[in-house]
Amino acid sequence: MVLNKEVVVCLLYALFLALQLLGMILYCIRAVECCVQERVLSYQCKNFTVFSYSLEIELTWLLSHLLNLGISLLVIFIGPEFLGYDKVYRKLIHLPKFWLFYCLLAVAIIDFILILAFYEESGRLQEAVVAAFLAENMVTVVVVGVFNFTPLKELARRLGTFPGVLIKVTLVLFFVTNCSMFLIGTVQLSFKVTGLNDRSAFNLSDDLKIVFRVLRNFAYVVFYLRAASFFWQKIFLDKRNILSHHQLLQSSSQSLIAYI
Repeated sequence: MVLNKEVVVCLLYALFLALQLLGMILYCIRAVECCVQERVLSYQCKNFTVFSYSLEIELTWLLSHLLNLGISLLVIFIGPEFLGYDKVYRKLIHLPKFWLFYCLLAVAIIDFILILAFYEESGRLQEAVVAAFLAENMVTVVVVGVFNFTPLKELARRLGTFPGVLIKVTLVLFFVTNCSMFLIGTVQLSFKVTGLNDRSAFNLSDDLKIVFRVLRNFAYVVFYLRAASFFWQKIFLDKRNILSHHQLLQSSSQSLIAYI
């Protein structure tokens, strides 16, 4: 039996999703172990021995997650279901919930910059992981904005049964990923992980270190909680404006209801 190109692409993407899930599980193991045993962030861990090349695996998983976010956006951008950049942007600027994502993203950017500036033991690989985390946050905000005004069920019907199932699985994976990051952030907050080592924080007062820890982890936790909540609702409320009172979205043939 000869498989056509579409089936091969779907099978490869399904394998890609499975590998992403495995990578996320390995990352969670490393992140929790580093937090509990060394009181540091995952990319700052020095004595992790559960499995080899754990930092490289973490970076690979992050890059694959970024790639998956990019693939999801590309599939939407080239389809008739997409409203267009200008229309989506004009709708999003009126939504307070989306501005909250931007505020949390701004805090995350400041946080990563401070960690790179004050943490004295970071190498190129650690810096690459930090950059990947920052890029992941940025692209996630874009995905949330685009998905909010795109009825994915219409996309699934147009592409067929197997691709439609993969779209749903991708949404579930996005939810699980963000939910896992939320739980890891909660654990880090509980164990008072700041991302700064003792030497880098030597000149900072105790009050300032507490403020940094709370601000960092609060923004981290709320960002991923909001993202996980969005993807969870998108699974069940695909034709609703999730970021604004769950108004009903029309079909692509009638265009989407504008939010003003």
